Amino acid sequence: MTLEGQEQPDLTILLMDKLNPETMCIEISPTKNIKITPLKISIVMGTPFGNELRLPDRKIMGPASIQLAQDLSLQPNAKISPSRLIQEIRERKDDPTAVRFFIIVMTNTLLLPITDFYIT
Repeated sequence: MTLEGQEQPDLTILLMDKLNPETMCIEISPTKNIKITPLKISIVMGTPFGNELRLPDRKIMGPASIQLAQDLSLQPNAKISPSRLIQEIRERKDDPTAVRFFIIVMTNTLLLPITDFYIT
């Protein structure tokens, strides 16, 4: 799976269906699971892995955060929690934006576990 693959969300939808969010395992069959870890995400997505947290510039984060809040019909300065996005995923089952919310929750939970109470 690559970032280019996100243009066609079928694979991501399949992963959403197979992912157990409580165990963070992709359940391939009753006896076969793939545990998702920060290291595996780093290898697949090509993201940095380590203790140093590197956030994008505020010039990028600000407009992206405002746009996400607008997509969720929230105030522009609202704190957005993973549980809020999970609720949206459940309500928008056939909506392509649900795939985007899934990726946001997954990467936030795996790569930035210390910020689990809000999306950065």
